[in-house]
Amino acid sequence: MQADTAFGYYRFSCYLAALINAFSGIFAFFFFFRFPELYRDFPESSQATLPLWYLQLVCAVMGVVFIFFTAANIYLPSAPRTQKWWTAHLINLILMAGGCCTTIPAVIALINWFRPDLRAMFGFEPPRPPDAQRP
Repeated sequence: MQADTAFGYYRFSCYLAALINAFSGIFAFFFFFRFPELYRDFPESSQATLPLWYLQLVCAVMGVVFIFFTAANIYLPSAPRTQKWWTAHLINLILMAGGCCTTIPAVIALINWFRPDLRAMFGFEPPRPPDAQRP
């Protein structure tokens, strides 16, 4: 597989993860604002044991985290191709490989991520041939 094709799989999985994270963040913020109404509509016998402010805090934190990962996955495919950013891409690939919808393209990109031609795109030196003098 060519380095551009492997990076294309990475770009596709980033945009797919950004879309999923954006919808998840919107969903979390929707519940943040709707919890008082939903919480009030529960019958008294089935009231949740957690206080309302705690449920809203969890939704707010989840929404912020999802929006952060949305912004990161939109920015990373266009990030500078340097050695430091190669590591950030690698960490992002590992996180995306654990996802549901992004697993297949992320694993395909991850398999090819250590190839010399793709690493050369990020400024790494090509591997040196073994020394012929050594036994």
